[in-house]
Amino acid sequence: MINKLPEIYSRVKDAVKSEFPTMTDANFSTNQLNIPSVFPFVAISQVNSVTERRRLDSSGREKYSRVLIQLNIYSNQNMGKNIEVEDILSVADEAMFGMNFVRESVAPMNLDSSTIYRLIARYEGVVTDGGFYRT
Repeated sequence: MINKLPEIYSRVKDAVKSEFPTMTDANFSTNQLNIPSVFPFVAISQVNSVTERRRLDSSGREKYSRVLIQLNIYSNQNMGKNIEVEDILSVADEAMFGMNFVRESVAPMNLDSSTIYRLIARYEGVVTDGGFYRT
């Protein structure tokens, strides 16, 4: 299995931190959480990985993998939490596109707490050992 999540995580985290200097490593994780302990918060995870069948050859090893990356972005600001989340998403979105990922969906997620806003974005792309492949 080709694992590019560490690189994806680092690129997205670095891009967001450069635009939001008050955010530290504590504001990011690869674990999906219902309610994080620090805000704003960005969870970056790989939720699916399948062999790219159209690119199979006789080598007997996986060379391309189609992956689904999910970003969960949280805010608990009193006013403008949706704006804060969308601003963070805009930066993360640019980083994902820079790695040849395509945004599949963006949707708010209701939480039990009315004080927290959460947005879920999903991206699909093809990865190789050598990098990111444009589909």
